[in-house]
Amino acid sequence: MKSVSQQLLEYLQANPGVHASGTLQRLEWHNKDGTLAVPRTIVRRLQELAEEGKIHAEIRAGHTHYSATPIEKPKAPSLVYDPINDRMVRV
Repeated sequence: MKSVSQQLLEYLQANPGVHASGTLQRLEWHNKDGTLAVPRTIVRRLQELAEEGKIHAEIRAGHTHYSATPIEKPKAPSLVYDPINDRMVRV
């Protein structure tokens, strides 16, 4: 049986995108001995994988999100001058 770390890494690689830590904790993960892993163990393994550089982590609104690929940061809106309406508008 695979370790929880290996299961998490394979899951993130097979499911592209960003996954919230809480969502990953609610899925069933089994330890090598077949018992269910507790949520704290899952968080610990995710943190270890991120520290090792195998996955990427980002904190959004106080919650950590994980991805197998680099997480793109949302672009900050830029302001430009609209001479017709004589005001600044977001682009």
